[in-house]
Amino acid sequence: MANTAFLFVPGAWCPGFYNHKVTDKLQALGYHAVYVDLPSSGKKDDAPGLQEDASHVRTHAAAILDSGSNLVIAGNSYGAFVAQEACEGLTKASRPDGSHVCHIVIIASFFARKGQTMKDLVDGQVPIPEDNEWLEAPPGDAAYKAFFSSLSEDEGLKYGNMLREQSTRALVEPLTFAAWETVPTTMVVAGKDLALKPQTQSESFEDAQKTGIKGLRKVVLADGEHVTMLSSPDDIVDVCVGIAGVDAE
Repeated sequence: MANTAFLFVPGAWCPGFYNHKVTDKLQALGYHAVYVDLPSSGKKDDAPGLQEDASHVRTHAAAILDSGSNLVIAGNSYGAFVAQEACEGLTKASRPDGSHVCHIVIIASFFARKGQTMKDLVDGQVPIPEDNEWLEAPPGDAAYKAFFSSLSEDEGLKYGNMLREQSTRALVEPLTFAAWETVPTTMVVAGKDLALKPQTQSESFEDAQKTGIKGLRKVVLADGEHVTMLSSPDDIVDVCVGIAGVDAE
């Protein structure tokens, strides 16, 4: 267990704390598991973009790798987009003689390709106007219904009210490194996702498979929601533990 660590990256508008149930359970099993907040979430004087988010994640990831553990990076929604970019310089090809990012987990998101933006990928499902530097957070009750409606109302509203403003720039900057092309990757399709259609998630996986790239895997969580780390944490833990058993070698 000590040879594999986990780093969780939240989606747009979302705090890293949305991953706390999963990281707590993984830590109880003996794994090093942490989450990060993204610079582009939470209004600031300057609006950070994708590269600032990726650099932030890369710094945390490199520190874990330097401790001697291989690393699984799991990203939810936009967080999976960031995770792809953050892996540049941290893969086995870049670190052949040391610890490296050994697996990526895409949760309720896409297999993004170089040159694509998050806005491109969610076009038609999530409106992203570009005329404002910051996008307001959805109301707590709307977030509860869209992201984790199976939670109790009290718990759902508690988490829903944690959403913060999101930098528009982060969602319109193009991906420059598609890590899934070289790093084994598992996609977790959320079967009851109301924010991003499960069919769209599966179609993204099928398109990636058509490239002939090896090491791609899909797991469908029939009851999974968009932020399934909160509503079905045990399922995400099972996915992670299964990955650790295969990729910690």
